[in-house]
Amino acid sequence: MSGRHEFTDHEIDEIRGALRELRRVDSSRQKTIRDRLRRIGFYITDYSHDADGFTVSDFDEMLSRGTIRRQN
Repeated sequence: MSGRHEFTDHEIDEIRGALRELRRVDSSRQKTIRDRLRRIGFYITDYSHDADGFTVSDFDEMLSRGTIRRQN
């Protein structure tokens, strides 16, 4: 695993927004968004290798299971 697994509430909001945006943009813009996620310390490949993509629902599921945690 390359990234972090604990995020602040602000970072969680940023990650959710970026994941939503990823689903709506073309592939040329996706790289910029993935770079933004990596700067936060979030790497999609730490959690999914699915060709269908990693969604906000996937993120929220991992947050509820404790795979991804809120920073205190």
